[in-house]
Parts: sequence; C-alpha cells; structure tokens
Amino acid sequence: VAERDGIRWYVSDVVGTGWNNFNPRLNTAATNFLNGCLIILPYKGRLVCFNTLEGINLAGTVRFAQRARWCQIGTPFYSNSPSGVGSDVDSWNSEVVGKGGFIDAPTQEIIVSAEFIKDTLVVYFERSTWQFIYTGNEVLPFLGQKINTELGAESTFSVVPFAKGIFTVG
Repeated sequence: VAERDGIRWYVSDVVGTGWNNFNPRLNTAATNFLNGCLIILPYKGRLVCFNTLEGINLAGTVRFAQRARWCQIGTPFYSNSPSGVGSDVDSWNSEVVGKGGFIDAPTQEIIVSAEFIKDTLVVYFERSTWQFIYTGNEVLPFLGQKINTELGAESTFSVVPFAKGIFTVG
C-alpha cells in the first residue's frame, strides 16, 4: 500500500480489466473515505485495516495511527467488484450497525506491525504490544487489550512468525 497511490486491486475478467482504486466510503453522507492504511489483514470474515488514512480525498486525508477499521462480514467491495463477488455500498460504513466500524487504541504510540499466533491477532505499537480480540458482537466485534507495556516493533515487516510464537525486532 503506497500512501501516494491509495489502495488498489487488479481485475481481469469479462466485465472489466485494469486497476481499481479501493477507497470505500466510511459514512452515509460520503464525506469520509478510506484512502490508505499501513496494514490490511483478513480476520474473522472481515478485512481489518490498521494505521489508516481517512478523508474526503487523498489530498485531504488525516492519519489515524492508533486506529483499527474493519468492514462487514462478507464482501469488502463497495462497487466495481470482481465478477462472481458481490458488493455493498455500505460494507465499510461505520454509521450502519453490523457493517463497518473502528476502534482507536488509548495510546499516543503508532501501530507499526501485526501478526497472528494461531487465531490470535497481535498488534505491535512503537513501545507496546496489544491483542486484537474478537468479541462476536455485531455492534463492536473487536477490542484491543494491552499485553505488554514495554516491548513493541521497529518496522512493519520486522515480525517473524513461528508455529508457537512470533519474534520481532523492537
């Protein structure tokens, strides 16, 4: 994901071919869009974006460095979906219950990296480590819990997964 280009995917089928911008609307009024993020991971049937860039357009974005934002269960596509995959204009809309949503970690540290240990998503900040917990509740499907107050990560790709744990440079 390049900040200057936003998020894109490539479609090559009978309906259309080429690069498509992925910037779903985040509210009903279409005044806020997801224009980029540091990390995108699939988790519990949703796409989850960490350390997001949000705003009316790419030039007017604001970075939410402590934010995790997710889409509805099912399709993350709001339009121009690849053939055979549905779309929903409200798939990321945080104003519609059961669709999109977000939480902000109560810290000034920046989200740096994330990795799975089996079914647990561990999120690394600059100087702390958090567990991203699935609640199963449609209103607030995820929560963050700090699991280490001293150790974080240096860079996005510094995490090395193992069968029973993960290692990072911090």
